[in-house]
Amino acid sequence: MVHYPGAEMVFGSYHPMGALYHEAVSITKARQAIKSLTDSLAKCKVDVLSVGDILRIGTGLDDRQKLEEFAMSSITYDTTATALTAAEANLMSTEYKRKAVEQLDTFDLIDAIITRPSLTLEKSTRNTPLTSTAYNFSPLTNLVFTRDQQVVTAKGVVLSQLYSKQRAPEVHLIQFCLEKLGIPILGQIPPPGKLEGGDFLPAGKDLCFIGLGIRTNSRAIAHMLHNQWFGTERVAVVKDLLDRKQLRMHLDCVFNIAGDDVCVLMDSIIGDKSSAYRLVDEYTLVEGEYRKTQENVEFGAYLNSVGYHIIPVTDRMHNNYGVNFINCGNSRLITTDAETADHISKSPCFNGSIDNIDFQEITKLYGALHCSTQVFREGRNRTMPKPPRASDPLMLATQLSSSPAATLPPVRQTTNWCLVVAPTYFAQNPETFQDNAFMQTKAAQTMTSLEIVEQACTAFAALYSALKSNGVNVKLFHHEAYHDTPDAVFPNNWFSTHSDSSSLVLYPMKYPSRQRERRGSMMHFLKGQYSNVVDMTSHEDDEDAAVTKALEGTGAMVLDRVNKVAFCALSQRADSSVLEEWCNRLGYKPVTFETKEAIYHTNVMMSIGTSMAVVCADSIVDGDRARVLGELKKCGKMIIKASEEQMAAFLCNCIELRNNDDQKLLFMSEEANNSLTENQMYHILQHVDKIVPVEFSIIEKVAGGGVRCAIGELF
Repeated sequence: MVHYPGAEMVFGSYHPMGALYHEAVSITKARQAIKSLTDSLAKCKVDVLSVGDILRIGTGLDDRQKLEEFAMSSITYDTTATALTAAEANLMSTEYKRKAVEQLDTFDLIDAIITRPSLTLEKSTRNTPLTSTAYNFSPLTNLVFTRDQQVVTAKGVVLSQLYSKQRAPEVHLIQFCLEKLGIPILGQIPPPGKLEGGDFLPAGKDLCFIGLGIRTNSRAIAHMLHNQWFGTERVAVVKDLLDRKQLRMHLDCVFNIAGDDVCVLMDSIIGDKSSAYRLVDEYTLVEGEYRKTQENVEFGAYLNSVGYHIIPVTDRMHNNYGVNFINCGNSRLITTDAETADHISKSPCFNGSIDNIDFQEITKLYGALHCSTQVFREGRNRTMPKPPRASDPLMLATQLSSSPAATLPPVRQTTNWCLVVAPTYFAQNPETFQDNAFMQTKAAQTMTSLEIVEQACTAFAALYSALKSNGVNVKLFHHEAYHDTPDAVFPNNWFSTHSDSSSLVLYPMKYPSRQRERRGSMMHFLKGQYSNVVDMTSHEDDEDAAVTKALEGTGAMVLDRVNKVAFCALSQRADSSVLEEWCNRLGYKPVTFETKEAIYHTNVMMSIGTSMAVVCADSIVDGDRARVLGELKKCGKMIIKASEEQMAAFLCNCIELRNNDDQKLLFMSEEANNSLTENQMYHILQHVDKIVPVEFSIIEKVAGGGVRCAIGELF
């Protein structure tokens, strides 16, 4: 199925960005591009129907009535007149609209369905009772991308829940077309699930790929898994948690299948050394349900494990939509970038044919050939080789929930396990902005929301890669738009773990947006690790932050875990009575103090490692400073004094972790690292084996939290 663009694309070109276009297009050239595509498909013996062809099918009375009803639902009458006579009201009625629609020919009805006109009518003082004062349209400007409105799996057709609200009516139109063709529909993804067809690639009856990223979310994938709509034995969920770029919005932007054992993959996302690599969770059908059998496998490694030969393509080829080709079966490809076509054809593992066509006018809309087609019937099914299994899928729970503390002593200051949350829907939080002086308004106002997320994910990717490459074990989560948790990248505030009592502590968060961060998937994981749950969230009020008595975890408290001392700068996020309760329940000694300026969390002015502490002593009020430093010395800590300027650079927001070789590593941001004096650097390296700096400035500036805030320790 394809769509020949019409007036709707002209409307879109009036404001390209508003229509989700890259730039304005020529309707004549766009239609010629689709004609070139259909001609090439015909050469490959592919039967092609356009959306218009489908809508025009049938000459019977029932066909005509259904088309008229659909057109009527696409046309809206409106008025601001407050008092209409019965005769005037009749001119606004469904009956009047029906009489008008009945006079239109089939092509006119289709135009109404695709352009979706809305007429504003007002009372007239002459000529006719009502007069049209405005004609507005809500055209289906992206209908040319017929891939997105549904996915066609081995089980059948699933209707999408498109990410963009303005594209939602496209799904209703495609549903109408499918019903007209007599193609059964398994169902539709319910909100808040989001699913777009560009994220789905079938690979035979045994395996399929589904992308999780900026257009398809985990709720939609979970719904499909639960209902077994994929229809394959295995489902590879390809997660984009570290990249989130508009040019790579769908899986089919970076990956495509060129043959039974050949695929094309964007080179710059291959390997865990990349800052934009994808991670795969594999689900396998076991005893009538899908169970996770592999987790966070690098995409290239996964493809190799299931028998694919990878043809890597450059960023330039990707930018020219070289990956977004069509495979017509038997490795007969239709491409739109000559350089990519030549590159694929010269690969020793490719044994097919390629027809390269001019599709440039359509690529101005952020899509290409694969986006512009949908396959409803395929003449072959193949079985890919199965990847090696480390163990039986029934052992899944044991594999994925093995205790992070299993190899650790009962009490230790640092751990080699941590939990992190990718900032996939990161933003400046207006709630927390009220009392976080480290947040910079200018940083958030000079970029679009998408640019902020992209840069935040790039920064997080650097942290995630640094943790993994330095031998720290990481449990990775992400959040979705519907969670409404802009600060989710900072998980250390709402929980802490304690190996000596196998305890998970849940903390009262001041603001409702932060209370929502305690999500089911993470809670399920954490409660599977720790037998004793200390829940202090009863101190929260989920509507009025002023009523909440907050104690925001290891942000509010900086812990000496060995000596069981909790250092706490009292603030709106650290209530003294809740701290006292926490210390009584966990067996800690509280050391409270005041700061000169309002500091929202203690961990931005203090960090405690195994044998040292980095502290901005000048930020503590004169009456408390000597006592706090004395308590740190009693704990046996060498004190590294940071200036207030260094505190602003998040030097004190560092964290000591251990790797699997038991080396002590100090993670901090590059800005923090650059602020160190030679003397400070020398003394720090007497206490840790290595300093690991990562570029984290976008998150520090927009959200007012640093590297330490982004790491939830698992003891």
